[in-house]
Amino acid sequence: MLIYSAHTLRSKMKKSAVALERILSPIIPIVGYVGSGVVALAMLSIVADVFGRRFFNKPITGTLEMNEFMLVIITFCTITYCQFLKGHVTIDILVERFTKKSQVILDSVIYVFYLIVSALLSWQLYLYGIAAVNQHTTSGTLLIPVFPFAFIAAIACTLLFFVVLLHLLFYLSRAVEK
Repeated sequence: MLIYSAHTLRSKMKKSAVALERILSPIIPIVGYVGSGVVALAMLSIVADVFGRRFFNKPITGTLEMNEFMLVIITFCTITYCQFLKGHVTIDILVERFTKKSQVILDSVIYVFYLIVSALLSWQLYLYGIAAVNQHTTSGTLLIPVFPFAFIAAIACTLLFFVVLLHLLFYLSRAVEK
């Protein structure tokens, strides 16, 4: 059985976190740009649909379906990017009164829970994508295959898992430090 000192454990966690950050740093901004680009595309399609409906009495067929698929990409890509930037809103009125060590431990517990949820979500999205491929699932009007969007969501959620793992390693290394 291996027993590490607190210093060695902290050092290993920080090295792992730095290595993971080095891998994720070039990838996650691209995911964020994809999400932002799809937001612009969704906006344009809605404007074009409204314009066509209002002025030419000819809406664009399938705009709702296209926007539903785009919303999948927007949601998972931007959540991953926001988590990487630590941009999610937190309300810490109660937690700020805790000791620093208690705060770090609480953050670590929350990140462990977040890690588990993102892992389960990724796994289920991959299973859904495989089922969509096998069943040839398509959208109702445009008959767009569902599986690419399930896999995009699964990949973005897997990246979210690694981002959460990165932050958890930093929190745990600080918890060991305190």
